[in-house]
Amino acid sequence: MKRIDPFSPVPLSRGLRPIVLRRDQRGHDLDEHLTPAKTEAHIGSIELLQLRIIVVLVALFFVIFARVTYLQIAQGDIYRLASERNRVRLETIIAPRGIILDRHEQPLLNNTPNFTLVAIPADLPAAADERRAIVDELAATLPSLNRDVVRTALLDAPTGSIQPITLSEHVDYHSAIRLSTTIARMPGVSLETLSTRSYPYGTAFAHVIGYLGKPSSEELADDSYLSPLSVIGRMGIEQYYDVELRGRDGIREVERDHLNKQLSVIANRDSVPGQNLVLALDRPLQETLSAGLHGMVKRLGVPGGAAIALDPRNGEILAIVSEPSFDPNLFTQGGDSTAFDTIFQDPDHPLFFRAISGAYPSGSTIKPVIAAAGLAEGLINERTTVNSVGGIKVGPNFFPDWKQGGHGLTDVRKALAESVNTFFYILGGGFEDRLGLGVDRIVHYLERFGLGKKLGVDLPNETGGFLPTKDWRKRPGAQVWYLGDTYHLAIGQGYINLTPLQVASYTAAIANGGTLFRPHLLKKILSADGTVEQETTPTAIGKTVDPQSLAIVRSGMREAVVTGSARALGDLPVPVAAKTGTAQFGSGGRTHAWLTSFAPYDRPEIVVTVVIEEGGEGTIAALPVAKQALAHYFGRR
Repeated sequence: MKRIDPFSPVPLSRGLRPIVLRRDQRGHDLDEHLTPAKTEAHIGSIELLQLRIIVVLVALFFVIFARVTYLQIAQGDIYRLASERNRVRLETIIAPRGIILDRHEQPLLNNTPNFTLVAIPADLPAAADERRAIVDELAATLPSLNRDVVRTALLDAPTGSIQPITLSEHVDYHSAIRLSTTIARMPGVSLETLSTRSYPYGTAFAHVIGYLGKPSSEELADDSYLSPLSVIGRMGIEQYYDVELRGRDGIREVERDHLNKQLSVIANRDSVPGQNLVLALDRPLQETLSAGLHGMVKRLGVPGGAAIALDPRNGEILAIVSEPSFDPNLFTQGGDSTAFDTIFQDPDHPLFFRAISGAYPSGSTIKPVIAAAGLAEGLINERTTVNSVGGIKVGPNFFPDWKQGGHGLTDVRKALAESVNTFFYILGGGFEDRLGLGVDRIVHYLERFGLGKKLGVDLPNETGGFLPTKDWRKRPGAQVWYLGDTYHLAIGQGYINLTPLQVASYTAAIANGGTLFRPHLLKKILSADGTVEQETTPTAIGKTVDPQSLAIVRSGMREAVVTGSARALGDLPVPVAAKTGTAQFGSGGRTHAWLTSFAPYDRPEIVVTVVIEEGGEGTIAALPVAKQALAHYFGRR
């Protein structure tokens, strides 16, 4: 038998049964019989299909190759940077904030550790339920955490942001230890050790030193050196010298894992510590003046007051206080909401810095300036007298002395010592055949003594007060300027408004012989290692009047202590010169109580000015506060 090779093709013959490709349910053939020609055509179609598949595969390969090439070469830097950002972070190193010291270089505040819980949105889970779970776990570890606020902050945070969000500040040490364990397995959450201010002298220095706060979104946008973890000054010296105190933050390039935990530090640019400021403030005097003012305001039950002590030889501010005050630690170390509500809703406005921002009618404390103007203009001399009989009558109007029946024959010294209104009515506005200064010259001399404008003290929010003029009365709807307005201006009543700082400043110019210095707090700036980088030199901003005229004014203020309205200052260990004031305001006969003084009389080295809102007479309310401060200052010797 012929052996058949099973792998050799078997040709079809006419007698063989055709190949059936498809059958129906009954087994009948559905395809036609394949002839040799049809079989070869079928095989060709299979080969064509295979070729098409190969072409498609090759085309897909080239598409994939082109895409990979594009991503690796054309877009490589972009994706490499994105990958690097996931692994390496640029972090801000907050610079240590500079310290503020008093004139004896004793610190007025401290920097203390502040454990702060923060989150990086880009490292947090994207799912909202996972973020809620993180908040719940944190709240279970830290009960003081405000769950609702933190949950809102995390849910609203942009997913890709790498700007840290502060979740909780001032975490106590034991809670920080517990949190460290919790957040070790928590992506995007970390505990940072920052720094915060501690103000050991509290309310006594609150207004002048100020406090710190977080920068707003606008401040972050305007200042590229700020970060969400930064703090900036919000009042007083902290605000005015914020840039010097803040220093320059550093940058650290850190490699982190998927849980945002630090693996290594790749690069580091150290921060530059803030500078230290030495102020002219005398801490014990500041505390004494603050305690005296606080006690008087509380005893009288009045809205508030202010007091200033400065050196007339150079304009250095030795003490400056305002009542009511507040505890600045509430703002920097986390206070409860009730305490904040008490501060912000207090109708007496404890955050208002009355010493530089409060404007009051000066009352009789303006009379030394009016006397100096009259002497400088030659309208009066030390022998000029008027007869005070209780006031003067001009037409239907009567302008009274404060003393019924008057003070009798009065020269300029007696007028200052006893605060004789009649003398200053006539000097200011004239009477009968006597010529007065008139409103224009009064305003001119008031401006020479630094009134009606800011003095430029190195504190924020100073106001310039207000001086009424004839031109001001020409505004639409206003009345014309009357002689009575001049009389009122000459005794510090009417529309005139001065700040306590301005009164202290012109008192200093009277005491030193005529130089108006710019009041200032800064004595010098120190680097972090104690090197002196800048020293403040006194700045004279003007001359007032001639020394001879001022010598007469000073003697009248001295007479006020010897025989006049400020006799209660006569038992101090040094000779003092002073002027009291009782300034009417509003309706109902209410008055602010003033006293401005300097000592020693023959060699002035300190000015003390006090105002008590609604305090009544200066002799009763303001004088005791000033006396306590002067007794302390000179008693230390």
